Amino acid sequence: MDTNLRLFLIIFAIFWFIITSYFLKKQKLPVKYSLVWYAIILIMLILGAFPNILVSISEFCGFQVLASFVVGVILTLMIFITMILTIIVAEQKKRLTLIIQEISLLKSQKK
Repeated sequence: MDTNLRLFLIIFAIFWFIITSYFLKKQKLPVKYSLVWYAIILIMLILGAFPNILVSISEFCGFQVLASFVVGVILTLMIFITMILTIIVAEQKKRLTLIIQEISLLKSQKK
């Protein structure tokens, strides 16, 4: 991996660390969700510092071009994050439905 690319990956990871920490500090991002982002940032830092790990994994998986492997990993991560967000939305929908039902019962009891 080119030195400029490694440097860019490390700087990009530091940038995302700062952004994630900022949102965490401003309470725009809960701690349990920030852990996923911190894990991704840590992986980016490790891959930037030790790029041969990525090449070895790519070769082990049978990829001939490193870029194809990276795109596959990124797509997999995006699908994983989408799945997590879908689960969160589904849980929130259940909670909202329960709250609406409880409020309706309270209103009907007042009458």
